Amino acid sequence: GGVGQDARRLRLRVLTTNDFHGNLAPTWTSGGAAIGGAAALATYFDMERDGFGGDPVLLLDGGDVMQGTPMSNLTRGRSTVEYYNAAGYDAAAVGNHEFDWGPAVLRERMEEARFPWLAANIAVEGSDTTPSWIRGTAILERDSMRIGIIGLITEETPRATMAEYVRGLAFADGAATMNRLVPSLRQAGVDFVIVVAHAGVHCEDQERNCAGEMAEWLERTTEKPDLVVGGHTHEVVRARVNGVPVIETGSWARRYGVVDLERISADSVDVWIRGTPVPWTDLVPADSAVAALVARTEAEVGPRLTQVITRTAEEIPRGAGENPMGRLIADAQRAATGTQIAIMNAGGVRAPMPAGAVTWGDLYRIQPFGNRLMVLKLTGALLHDAMEHAISGTNPGAHVSGLRAQIDPSRPVGQRVLAMSLSTGEPIEADAIYTVTVSDFLASGTGDGFSAFGRALESTPTGIIDLDALIDYIRRQPQPLRAPRDERVVASGFLMVSQ
Repeated sequence: GGVGQDARRLRLRVLTTNDFHGNLAPTWTSGGAAIGGAAALATYFDMERDGFGGDPVLLLDGGDVMQGTPMSNLTRGRSTVEYYNAAGYDAAAVGNHEFDWGPAVLRERMEEARFPWLAANIAVEGSDTTPSWIRGTAILERDSMRIGIIGLITEETPRATMAEYVRGLAFADGAATMNRLVPSLRQAGVDFVIVVAHAGVHCEDQERNCAGEMAEWLERTTEKPDLVVGGHTHEVVRARVNGVPVIETGSWARRYGVVDLERISADSVDVWIRGTPVPWTDLVPADSAVAALVARTEAEVGPRLTQVITRTAEEIPRGAGENPMGRLIADAQRAATGTQIAIMNAGGVRAPMPAGAVTWGDLYRIQPFGNRLMVLKLTGALLHDAMEHAISGTNPGAHVSGLRAQIDPSRPVGQRVLAMSLSTGEPIEADAIYTVTVSDFLASGTGDGFSAFGRALESTPTGIIDLDALIDYIRRQPQPLRAPRDERVVASGFLMVSQ
C-alpha cells in the first residue's frame, strides 16, 4: 500500500448466512415468535452495513441457497436468487443442493445472480480445470480495497446428488485447492482472502474440539485464508481451526453472522467473530421491495399449493411408531419402483393427511425434503439388520411395505426380530437377495443411522422424488382415500418361537 495506508488500518465487515434452503417466509420458534424471512433479513443487513462507520461491508453465503420450500422449489430457485440480488449478496458458495434440478437450471440461476457463485474445487473429470460455466474465485473491489474470494463445495456432493447431474465433474480436495489459490490471490495484491464453503465443521461447544470436512481440510492447509464462511452441517459455529477463523450460522437464516476483519500489517489480520444474531421479525420493519418480491412469489405459486389432489374419508394420522400415514408412503414408494419391499423412515413423515380435500401444499408438508428414491439390492441378513435398527427404540423407526415382521420389544436390542416374511408369505432367507426401495437419505447408510443400507450389494438411483411417488399413487386409489390398516410390524412377544 501507499504511504497513507498505515495511518488508517483497513477494516472490513463480513455478514454471513448459509443453508438458506429457500426460506423466503419467516420460520417460527417453539415459542411462537417469527424469525428470519427475506423481508426482515434485508433490513437487518442494511442496519449492519450502516453500523460500520462507512467502511466496506460484504454479504457472503455458504451455499444450499435454493432447495427447500414450495416458494423456492416451484420456481426452481429463481425467487430465492431474486431475493439474494435484492439483499445485495456479494458472493456465495455453490452447495450440493444447487444441483438438485440439474446443471442447466444451475447455469441459468448463476446467470441471473448479480453475485459470483463460486466452487473452485469442481473440476472437469480427468483435468485440473473448472468447467467453463463455474467460477472458482472472484476479486471484489470495494472502495479502495480488494478482497479475494474462493468458493469450495463438499466432496460428498456426488453421494448427495443424482449421478446424472454431476456426471463428468470431479470434486477435489479443499486443502489442496486453498493451498493453490490463497497464494495466487495474495500475489494479485488483495487485502483479504476469504473462503465461502459449502462444507463445515461439528464443534462440541460452537468453538472447541471441531471435526468434520472443513476442519480436516484446514488441518492440512499451509496457505491460510483470513476467514472461512462455512455451511452444510447446519450448525452454529464460531471456531478457530489451525489458526483460521470459521463461522457458520445454522440454517434457514434463523441466524446470520457478523465478522470484522482488520489488516494489522503486511502479514497479519485480526478477525473478530462479533456474533450470530437471531433476526426477530417483530423488531424491525420489513424491507418493502423484498416484501413485494415475496408477495409476488406467493401469488405465483399459490394456485399450485391450493390444487386439490385427493379427498380422504377421515384424517390419516401420523404418530409414534408404525402409523397409517407412514404405511401409505411406503406403499407409494414400492408401487413407483416395482420392488419387493419399501422402507420409509418414521422421521421423514412430517405431518398427517387432513380429512376431506387434500391439497398439493398439504402433501408437501407431509414430505418436504424432495428426497429421491433409490433401489437397493439387500441380502436377507442386511434386511434383518435394518429392521433390528428400526425397532431399537421405544417406537418403530420405520414403516414398511411388502414386508411383515414379528417382533418382541421386550428382548434386548439387536435380538427383537423374531420372524420376517414378504407380504406374499414367503419367509425372508438370510442369503437370498431382495429389491428394496428407500430414499437417497437412507441409502447413504448414515441417514437416521440405517448403516445396513450403506452395505447394499447394489444401489440404483431412480430419479423419482418421494412426493411425486406419493401423489401418483394416491391419484390412482379409489376415492375417498383410506389408509392401509394392516399392521406390518407386529409385536408378538406371546408367541412361542420354535428353536
